[in-house]
Amino acid sequence: MDLTDPIQTSYIEEALLHARFAAGVRAIIRHKLPGMNPEPILIDALNAVAAATAGSEIPGQQTLLATVRDVVNTIISKRTSKSRQQPKKSRKHPTIDIAAMQPQKREILARFYAIRQSEAEIGYEMGKTIEAIREVKRSARNLNRT
Repeated sequence: MDLTDPIQTSYIEEALLHARFAAGVRAIIRHKLPGMNPEPILIDALNAVAAATAGSEIPGQQTLLATVRDVVNTIISKRTSKSRQQPKKSRKHPTIDIAAMQPQKREILARFYAIRQSEAEIGYEMGKTIEAIREVKRSARNLNRT
């Protein structure tokens, strides 16, 4: 079947919709919802288009294409808005007692996190190796884990 042929029937059957639009709908779903199985959304979308167009004359391929695209985007939007409404687990950032740290370690952390200097810049200016700077960062993170 040539997908560019105009639709000859007065109603759209689900099988015809599936044959013409399944690959494109799957591509849209995979793009907008990566990692999700596209088949349930594909079936919902094509069933909705078939029901909406049942018994009515379809003016042309572009109108049908727009209808399919609108239905798919609406279903995707509803699914993503439901997932956004679910509360996310809050990730608590650790707090470190900086005052208890040695002044040189405090300076390394301040330069890296507050001033946003790279490890190489800090190492050059303070005469430390990159590994020594990383060790200070690791030890600061590990203070909260114990």
